[in-house]
Amino acid sequence: MIANARMYSVTPEVAALWRSLLAAVLGKVGAPIDIVDHAPPAPISELWKRPALVAAPIPSPSAYGGRGCYWTDLVVRAGSPFQSLEQTFSHRLALTTPESQSGYAAPLYALMAYGGDKPLYREIIEPRFTPMGALTAVIENKAEVAPLDSYALALLTKYAPQLTAQVRVIKSTEPTAIPAVVASGQAPAGVAK
Repeated sequence: MIANARMYSVTPEVAALWRSLLAAVLGKVGAPIDIVDHAPPAPISELWKRPALVAAPIPSPSAYGGRGCYWTDLVVRAGSPFQSLEQTFSHRLALTTPESQSGYAAPLYALMAYGGDKPLYREIIEPRFTPMGALTAVIENKAEVAPLDSYALALLTKYAPQLTAQVRVIKSTEPTAIPAVVASGQAPAGVAK
């Protein structure tokens, strides 16, 4: 089996913490499990094809209410004049990859409510691959607005506050189930399912 925490390895420090956590948990399983890196631009869809669901994380910030959920936060630069998502229309939107719920599907679904026969944005900046890529697109003025996975944003706020202080949330989508932890292969005999 293998294990990976790509979705929330938002900085090198956080990636190391995930590796330590996975190693500690998997060390109790008593089966050979390799922790692998699968960094961008390697397609995340390769990870989602793995057959064994292990668990779903429950984020600790109080906004999650002890639930295994997350949402998409649409962010703009902190000093931006934009106060609503609608005000960002006709500007530039950064997206991650089509495999991403929070960085692609959820924001596009939210934008469907605005409909119309003309494009809402003059340019779509993609693929940004990760929440960090979307965040830096806004910080570096490559896009006026970008979607961020809310849990990734919470981790970045804790471990890279110098970056997240440069943006602010102007809209959040409805919560949905948080990405599960998956592994390859079958669970070893005796491991609780």
